[in-house]
Amino acid sequence: MSNRKTGTILLAAGGSRRLGSPKQLVSFEGTSLIKHVAVTALIADYPAVVVLGSSAEKIGNELNDLAVERVVNSEWKRGISTSIKKGLGALRKAHPELEAVIVMLCDQPDVSPETLRRLVEKYRQTGLPIVASYYDGTVGVPALFGYEMFGEILALDGDQGAKTLIHKYEDTLVATIPVPEASFDIDTPEDVKQLAKVAA
Repeated sequence: MSNRKTGTILLAAGGSRRLGSPKQLVSFEGTSLIKHVAVTALIADYPAVVVLGSSAEKIGNELNDLAVERVVNSEWKRGISTSIKKGLGALRKAHPELEAVIVMLCDQPDVSPETLRRLVEKYRQTGLPIVASYYDGTVGVPALFGYEMFGEILALDGDQGAKTLIHKYEDTLVATIPVPEASFDIDTPEDVKQLAKVAA
């Protein structure tokens, strides 16, 4: 499976209600969080689609100099499923040969290009259609979904997301890799303070 046959959906449409301002624009290591995570996807060398929603224009401007496709999900308030489906549709249109997608979030700054490559490697090794990250006693994203799951992704509704499918098939069709770096995400002002300490 070539790099062109795996794509990345970067979910960045949410309204950051708990934070009170767009988490995508939080400063991290001299840039914005959204740009940092988009660069992570690009370094891994998989085609990337960034799904925007709330504050789409302002956040999208952070990506002007990056080779990522941007799509705006006008239905983002209806739940995360709408953004995942929007991203998958854009990737399949641009890359008809697509065999797998990695779903990742804009607020896990410690996830690295190597993290994404490890998901793909596990997919190749096991042949299972879902490879999820394991951290803090749970499984979640970033997670890879093979083409066998594309129909299931398109059937998601409302706030059903990647975890819905991971838990549905956890005992039969899911491989996992340890990803402790995914345990830190940005939801609250306290998380932003912690992020600043980490960066320092």
